[in-house]
Amino acid sequence: MKFMPVLSDDLLKDVDKVEVYVATIKNKLQTNQVLELLKDIYPLKSVAHLKRIKSNKEKQCLNVIICLTSEVDGINVLESNSELSKVLQNFKREFVSLTKPLTRKQFEQASKLWPTSFHEDKEIKKLVSGAILTSDEMKQSAVYMQLAESVAIQSKEDTSATVIIDPTCNTILACACDCSHVHDPLHHSAMVAIDMVATLQGGGAYTALRYKETTEGYLIVDGAHLYSGMTYEQTSTPPSRIVTKRHDGYLCTGYDVYTTHEPCVMCCMALLHSRVRRVFFKHVNLSAGGFGSVYKIHCEEGLNHHFEVFRNVSHKRPHLEV
Repeated sequence: MKFMPVLSDDLLKDVDKVEVYVATIKNKLQTNQVLELLKDIYPLKSVAHLKRIKSNKEKQCLNVIICLTSEVDGINVLESNSELSKVLQNFKREFVSLTKPLTRKQFEQASKLWPTSFHEDKEIKKLVSGAILTSDEMKQSAVYMQLAESVAIQSKEDTSATVIIDPTCNTILACACDCSHVHDPLHHSAMVAIDMVATLQGGGAYTALRYKETTEGYLIVDGAHLYSGMTYEQTSTPPSRIVTKRHDGYLCTGYDVYTTHEPCVMCCMALLHSRVRRVFFKHVNLSAGGFGSVYKIHCEEGLNHHFEVFRNVSHKRPHLEV
């Protein structure tokens, strides 16, 4: 089983382009003078990632960006400017990258248009390449996803199941089935799993559900129609664990979540507010998925918590609405 990160569209898209006016510097010795002049008249704040000068080796000259075409009313305005025409010639339009490149691919695209600054972020590089997970993490993730699938299979309802893990000690905290068809339409497996963690910390709100602690020390839904006697010996999970009530108000800070199906937007927001560390899912939810299929909740810049989401890419089967 192979997992790949669900990335922000900003990392996946091609560079956006914008049109600018450029010109050739008449005398290379006047380059600094030209830059100072343009800095005062047309500062390039909106495309500050671009290098203002480009060398044209073929013609042995230097080209310079003057301004965005949207900033002046026609090229004739620049040509009639005595200060500019004194040091510049061959005024024309060119396309350059509008946004700062975030990935190596975007940098290469942008550089073909005009030289640009780029400092590659190591974490972004790992995310884009899929190397953010080590081989051991990939193997362990497959094991926990198998556990989630086992929980789903043993449920009478062919719906989703969710497992929450504390990665600091490789400990299972909760195994939840979807209970929305039995108790409450809001009782999706991710919501139930979060409530289980709350119960372990002395809280919990789903009074209609009964939870049972296994001999391995984690919670399951107690009910024959949902779950019955699964044994699990594929991990080195210790038989007991200590979960204390958090003082920061966040239930799942630092925890990893494995769910058979891509959570809906409601569940995605619940996971976000619980401050999870990572989410892994196997099957996409094309109609309501909040981690790539419809929205990318974890990538929304305006939200106050961000986390990594990974989708299984080694298996395909029809999506399930949950």
